Amino acid sequence: MVKPKILCWDLETSSLNANGGFIIAASIVDVATPTKVYRSFRVDDYAGWADDPWHDRDLVRDLVGTLGEADTWVTYYGKRFDLPFLNTRIVFWRGKKQKIDHLENVPHIDLYDTAKRRLKLHSNRLQVVSDLLGHGDKTPLQLPTWIKAAGGHKPSIQYIAEHCDKDAIILAKNYLSLRPLVVAHPHIGLLGGGRSSESCPVCGSRHLQRRGTYTTPASVRQRLWCKKCGKWSSTPYKEDKLIKLEKSGGLGPA
Repeated sequence: MVKPKILCWDLETSSLNANGGFIIAASIVDVATPTKVYRSFRVDDYAGWADDPWHDRDLVRDLVGTLGEADTWVTYYGKRFDLPFLNTRIVFWRGKKQKIDHLENVPHIDLYDTAKRRLKLHSNRLQVVSDLLGHGDKTPLQLPTWIKAAGGHKPSIQYIAEHCDKDAIILAKNYLSLRPLVVAHPHIGLLGGGRSSESCPVCGSRHLQRRGTYTTPASVRQRLWCKKCGKWSSTPYKEDKLIKLEKSGGLGPA
């Protein structure tokens, strides 16, 4: 089975509004290697920046291309900020007749929604979730540093890029801990070319254990528990199919 590419990504921007700001840095982490950055982007790495610190065209183009490699995205508050901001920058540059593709239609998990709906915290900030799970602290980002970076100060851009990298790594670690709680998670088994009934929907493990059945208004379903990540799932109850899976080693004893 092909291993799906799940990419966690984060933006650092010069403003909260993309029609009056630009992307300073972006970081992407592949959850297959959650302790290191898969790709990072800084606005000052591109030609044109020296003459215009707001010139994020090539960063946007490269970021769009890399995000298009993903089977699934993971962000934190990304459906409300990062994704709309990036979409706006794409539209801005396309309006200037620049050749930048729109983002592909990739399944998107916003871990903020999981924290808000499935946990009860005094705050739903990523740092609070990370404290709860023991995945480390985000680096502080002071307003003067942010202002200097927006004005083209390279040491400040460097600091913000490193801050962005660390945020993406912390996001990946928190995602791996919280994925059993994610609602409507894309089925990893299907993304990898396998069958949904033979693997955990969120981590892809085949180490599933039968935990009885339950009845819906329309059918009887087999309750399954993943030994690797703890995710509960279910599949249509078919006795002959379960026996076949047990013989192949896919399911553990009830």
